[in-house]
Amino acid sequence: MKRIEIIGIGVIFLLFFNFRAFGQQPSIFVDTSTGRITVKATRKQLKDIEELISQFPTKTRQVQIKARILEMSEEAAEEFGTYLQRLTGVKVPLGETAGEGITIQYGPESLAELEEGKGAILINFYRLVAGEEKFEAILNMLISQGKVKVLSEPQVTTMSGEVAGIYVTQDIPYLSEITYTTVGEERVPEYHYAYATVGVILEVLPKIVGEDLIQMSVIPIVGDYEISAEFGADKPIFKRQVAPTNITIKNGEPLIIGGLVQEKKDKKETRFPILSDLPVLGNLFKSYREVRTSRHLVITIKPHILSQREIKGRTKRIFTFKYALAEEMPFRIKELLSPEGTIEVNPKEAPPNSILVRDSEDRIEMVQKMLNRIGTFEEQRRQKTFHLTFSSAYEAKEVLSPFLSPKGSIYVDEKTNSITVEDGAYQLMRMEKALTSLEKHNQIPQRKIFHLKYAKEEEIVPLLERLLSPQGKIEILENSLLVLDNNWVIQRIAKEIERLDTFETWKKTGTFPLEYVDAEKLSRSDKFKEAFSSLVCDKATVKVSAEKNELVITALKWRLPEIRKLVKSFDVYQPQKAVYRLNYSLASSMVEKLKPFLSDKGQIEFDEEENSLSITDSEYRIELIKKRLSQLDTFEREKKREKIRLKYMTVAQAVRLIEAIKSPQGKIEEKNEERKEILIEEASYPLQRIKRIIAQMDTLNDSKT
Repeated sequence: MKRIEIIGIGVIFLLFFNFRAFGQQPSIFVDTSTGRITVKATRKQLKDIEELISQFPTKTRQVQIKARILEMSEEAAEEFGTYLQRLTGVKVPLGETAGEGITIQYGPESLAELEEGKGAILINFYRLVAGEEKFEAILNMLISQGKVKVLSEPQVTTMSGEVAGIYVTQDIPYLSEITYTTVGEERVPEYHYAYATVGVILEVLPKIVGEDLIQMSVIPIVGDYEISAEFGADKPIFKRQVAPTNITIKNGEPLIIGGLVQEKKDKKETRFPILSDLPVLGNLFKSYREVRTSRHLVITIKPHILSQREIKGRTKRIFTFKYALAEEMPFRIKELLSPEGTIEVNPKEAPPNSILVRDSEDRIEMVQKMLNRIGTFEEQRRQKTFHLTFSSAYEAKEVLSPFLSPKGSIYVDEKTNSITVEDGAYQLMRMEKALTSLEKHNQIPQRKIFHLKYAKEEEIVPLLERLLSPQGKIEILENSLLVLDNNWVIQRIAKEIERLDTFETWKKTGTFPLEYVDAEKLSRSDKFKEAFSSLVCDKATVKVSAEKNELVITALKWRLPEIRKLVKSFDVYQPQKAVYRLNYSLASSMVEKLKPFLSDKGQIEFDEEENSLSITDSEYRIELIKKRLSQLDTFEREKKREKIRLKYMTVAQAVRLIEAIKSPQGKIEEKNEERKEILIEEASYPLQRIKRIIAQMDTLNDSKT
């Protein structure tokens, strides 16, 4: 920006006078605050004026703006307001025009409040016209007591009439859009996030008026956000306060901006000792309450018109650091600068992590030597451990690795879910910001559906709930779980599900006795196989215990009740009838021996005359009895030796009769004519038949025949 000397402007007016003599109607407007000349003339006239202006003596006019952004609690703001009231003795600044939409009020409402020590910054803009040294002393005292926090102390230099910007901001993610993609038959949501800027933005447009006055347009913008219970962390509520004003102050006169109040909601946890640490049940011994706190932002601005000597006698140099943190360097080198020297941290025209130093050449060289010494890795090496709440340590390492210098290192402690970083101060600062952003992103609840293959939803959920954060929850869907929690918790739950959702974890073996059907035949039945496969997983097995006629099934334990119903549906009583004529055993004696082989609905009857058994039961039970009869109705099991005594028949007659009706295995062992006895070895039923027939034939009449 340039200011044209009066002599030069006079020449231009003279030139215009000559132009008017030739009938021209040019116009000229001079802005002495910015040094701009606005000319309306013909093209030839403008060209002549441009040639003249290049020959005029000029001087550059610049304004250096020092700002300080302070944060204080409500209590500290009252104390600060009281001190400031006593310094000035005025309640409303005089002779100033409030900015648009701004109410200028300041201090206690009454003298009684002032005497009670109550004070409040109710103003938005205020000129401190007296007691600057005391004001600084009071402010420094509150800072040293920890009641006031200095957020930033930026310093910028700009041309008169040009805008200077000061930014202390951060980006906050919010859910901007949800889209859905179809995977198989399921619609899977995809979450898209955008970022909004919050913090403090201060834009100042200074114009030098005369020699010692500065007309300033000041626009402070304070942005903040709040996470509400209604919308959650995905959709924070963004707030902005904008308070523009115009004010004219003297060179070096401080301007105080107050009245920027922000409310913050926090959840305070109350815990019952010991019991609150119990898994699952511990949540019953915790309570949360909402706490509202207010913070006040105070901004001080002090403009200074740089003299020509300050401008011409200074040089500037940009220093960019590899390991050191640019924000820390002003405190290390400020003692090396002259009173006129300035330091600007991270100026727009410089690379990241730089400072711009303006001072004399010899001072700049001293700064260069100091920075060369303190900017090395050995001087700036730092170590810090980060305990992660919402992110996994390995995920954090992957995110931080690009920020690591060749000399830095990252150590992961999986047990405590923490990482320890050793690197330069600048790298550590970038990693800390990246971790903060990662934690904030992962803190936003994510949604993920887990499809279970073996585990039962109701049984696995209690095992997973201990991993949830206080805000997390698990919803049971059909054959799947919907987990809503931060990204780190979801990763842990995914690993736990992978460990628990196995066949070995949930398998159980059950026995299923069959009453009416053959277990072996049922296991080979295509119809049963199809029904069984539709009910169980691919790792289920079926074995047969033929001895007990039961199925031995290994499957998921929560499927066993359904399998029992399935088996029962196949084990149906379908009666059949079979008649067995016995060759060796007495039918009457077999009834009790065969009853254990009947089903609960089976029946058995015997025909003594025919020596037969009539059985009504299922096919399987009849087959069992048939097998048993084949084992019982044998000559070897039923054979016995018995003497038959004759009364009238001769032994020869009896022998001929016995030979005719005995079983093939039966035999006559002894014949005693004298005693009329025959010793015979025969099975029960043939022996009974022989004895009955001989008894019928051994009569007086039959013996004569």
